[in-house]
Amino acid sequence: MNEPAFLSQNDTIMWTVEADPLLRSTIMGIAVLDSTPRWDDLVARVEHATHMVPTLRQRVEKAPLHPTTLMWIDDPMFSLDHHLHRLALPRGASLDDALQLSRTSAASGFDRARPLWDFTLVEGLPGGGSVWCMKAHHVLTDGIGSVQLAAHLFDLDSSAPPPATPT
Repeated sequence: MNEPAFLSQNDTIMWTVEADPLLRSTIMGIAVLDSTPRWDDLVARVEHATHMVPTLRQRVEKAPLHPTTLMWIDDPMFSLDHHLHRLALPRGASLDDALQLSRTSAASGFDRARPLWDFTLVEGLPGGGSVWCMKAHHVLTDGIGSVQLAAHLFDLDSSAPPPATPT
């Protein structure tokens, strides 16, 4: 179990202004893949990443006796099934169709009772490709952080084995 960490003042402001849905702080990263990864390998990589980046297994809560102070706490109900998704495009769909799915996802909010991310593999691009969509709340990561997170998920060598999950 991780010690609670507190959100910065900037992150607290971003969290608070989201009472207005037009001010959502969602980051969406898209990777267009020339093939479709094996689902079990992808699940193993995401599982590994959730151990390397503790906030992927945490949710935001108000600090006891300090209602304006927010902190990260471990989510005792954490499950990859709530955050990792797989969709198949219909036959004849295009990259634009996959990107429209990601736009729709980016426009929707997060369940604040869970960790603030969703990853989706969209399969069925022409030629066997796929799209990997990484949606995260800005309090979880920023653009640079999402690139660093992607480094835990992808290898440049397609024959690299999935990383071992820490115990």
